[in-house]
Formats: sequence, structure tokens, C-alpha cells
Amino acid sequence: MRDFDYIRPATIPDAIAAAAEPGSAYLAGGTNLLDLMKGGITSPERVVDISRLPELNRIERLDDGGVRIGALVRNANLAYDPEFAKSYPAVAEALLSGASAQLRNAATVGGNLLQR
Repeated sequence: MRDFDYIRPATIPDAIAAAAEPGSAYLAGGTNLLDLMKGGITSPERVVDISRLPELNRIERLDDGGVRIGALVRNANLAYDPEFAKSYPAVAEALLSGASAQLRNAATVGGNLLQR
């Protein structure tokens, strides 16, 4: 694994600005990015750690009946959320089928969307 800059922004706007630089990658749960880096498959020049931005760790019910899922919500937390599982049973079941319990507890929804 080659050297890279590590940045832990304090706000969402700072995270967006830091990741806008070419060669940047977001880090949250790390279950995918770190494996790819260790294997030499990807080599970001800058890793932007968003794991401590609390605004991104929420499941919010919207007035129109929809749901807003933060990028840092763990797959297990989303799958086991009673209201979410009732409203979106196929998604909850897919999350529970997609990986081991250990990975579901670490992997984030945003990380799943950003996988290669």
C-alpha cells in the first residue's frame, strides 16, 4: 500500500470539498476501501474519513412517507430498524443476506453504494 494523505473533516461541506480533489476517496466503515487498498487494486492519494460526522448516521422518516438514510448508517442498523423493515422488507432482507453479521455491523449504506 502506498502513502496517502488522511483527512478527517469536521463538517459535511468540508468533507465534500476535501473529496472533490482528484485522487480522493471517502472512508466510513472501511470494509471495502481498505481491502482494495491493501490489495493494490485502488490507491487513493487522499482518504477523507467521514466516519465521525453524526449528521450522516441517521434514518429519518419524511412527511411524504419516504425515508432518508444517512451514508454512515450501518447495514445491520438499517435492516433491523422496525419501521424500515416493515416499510421496505425486501431491502431489509437483502441487507441481511448480503454479508456476514460482522460485515453488516461495520459496513455502511454509503459504502455499499460507492463500491466498485
